[in-house]
Amino acid sequence: MQKKFKSLKICIIGYGSIGRRHAQNLQKLGVENILIFRTGKAHPDAPNYDKKLNFFYNFEEVISQKPDAMFICNTTNLHSEYALKAVKNRCHVFIEKPIGNNLNHMEKIKYYLDNYKLISSVGYMMRFDPLVLQAKDIIENNKLGNITSAIFEWGTHLPSWHKWEDYSQSYAAKKDLGGGLILTCSHEIDLIRFLLGDIQKIMAYGGKKSYLNIEVEDHVDILSKHENGITSYLHLDWFQQPEHRTFKIIGDKGNINWNFHTNTLLINIDNKVQEKVAPLANWKLNDLYLDIVTDFLTSIVENKESKCSFNDGLLTLKDTIKILNKIKN
Repeated sequence: MQKKFKSLKICIIGYGSIGRRHAQNLQKLGVENILIFRTGKAHPDAPNYDKKLNFFYNFEEVISQKPDAMFICNTTNLHSEYALKAVKNRCHVFIEKPIGNNLNHMEKIKYYLDNYKLISSVGYMMRFDPLVLQAKDIIENNKLGNITSAIFEWGTHLPSWHKWEDYSQSYAAKKDLGGGLILTCSHEIDLIRFLLGDIQKIMAYGGKKSYLNIEVEDHVDILSKHENGITSYLHLDWFQQPEHRTFKIIGDKGNINWNFHTNTLLINIDNKVQEKVAPLANWKLNDLYLDIVTDFLTSIVENKESKCSFNDGLLTLKDTIKILNKIKN
């Protein structure tokens, strides 16, 4: 428990799956004053619904409580609207990914963040994965030589995500709620930027092809050229079983292979293979969420920039929108 976070007053906007996770983690980190603003109704069978929390149904009433920070956890189409409400009211802001499904409000959010000197963070928690950080260190220290290419894949199964609800009725399946594979699974687009640098050119093909009962795209293949000359390929789909999540980064002196599900990073330099496993034997997925929230709260307390700021999220969103526009053509 972090005693330095005890005095913070935090409001969570939206109490779906990710809102409930953040509420639990804030309690673990020692935050005692947690407000929940409901913008909809959580599924009646949703796990970890804490009725003891302080619920509000009127946004002005929430503002009157003068929270220090807001977590934007409602549906994607509402992210930028409520992020703007937060920063206008001088609240630090944690925005779940992606920060929106279009570029509306983005310049205004940036204006208030800068002028009120507010702290921001975006929920790309994969940046905190211990093995991803080891991979980044290997890349930045030129241990792979000249990096030429990278291959990323995330094949997952949408119907298995929230087994307490009908996936076809979830926000992820609905276009008007900001759903769709590319926006919802933009973690990998952010990871590619995080590891390989900003993207200069993008080609993409995909759409709706599978049996899934959704109104949005279910697969996409993306080829990018980065500003440093590296090329990367990313495959995403929503129907793969078992789930598969990997990347391979290739240089002229070696390569690294990351596997999310086996929690391994294989390092091959000068044809000598080493295997690196996450340093903590009891590591859990929730540690990523704890780490990114800890970083955000620490940034507030110490008045410093977070490790994944609004500007990072905006660059990733712009690339995501480019991909969506490519598959529409």
